[in-house]
Amino acid sequence: MRAAIYVRVSTGTQAKAELSIPDQIAQCKSFCAAKGWEVEKVFTDAGYSATTDNRPDFQAMMAEAKSPYRPFDVLVVHSQSRFSRNMTDLLLYEKALDKAKVSLISITQDLGDGDAAPLMREMIGMFDANQSRETSKHVIRSMAENTRQGFWNGGQPPLGYRTDTAEIRGKDHKKKLEIEPSE
Repeated sequence: MRAAIYVRVSTGTQAKAELSIPDQIAQCKSFCAAKGWEVEKVFTDAGYSATTDNRPDFQAMMAEAKSPYRPFDVLVVHSQSRFSRNMTDLLLYEKALDKAKVSLISITQDLGDGDAAPLMREMIGMFDANQSRETSKHVIRSMAENTRQGFWNGGQPPLGYRTDTAEIRGKDHKKKLEIEPSE
């Protein structure tokens, strides 16, 4: 069997930590080796949410999976949430893979091939989508509190400003905007 591996993390900070993506790849490669599958390609989206399909390597992977020469028979992910956290996308792309005769395999969520496998995949997909919404809610709440306390939430400061560390809380550098005299 020819395998492709798809790995992903949601944020640039996770990507910069250089831990999750190499770990996902290593675990997926080990899984494939144990099955005797040849890894043809690894697709990586670092800093892209799975709540949307707007991910460059995801789209490239799907295009290759659906191509007439179909370079892989199985698509291996660490967990289904790496593939999608959106039920509509999950169902749409799973159907496209099925039509292309490419199996989606999660190394941490063995659903088997029985009649209940599609139901279980959809249930996991609903939980993944819900978890993403819950996480978003908590991040928004935390960012609002950070703003209420007068700190900068990150990103490129507006023209005429720069950021400066105002406090250090553990490993977290709490920054505030200050005027950039040169601008």
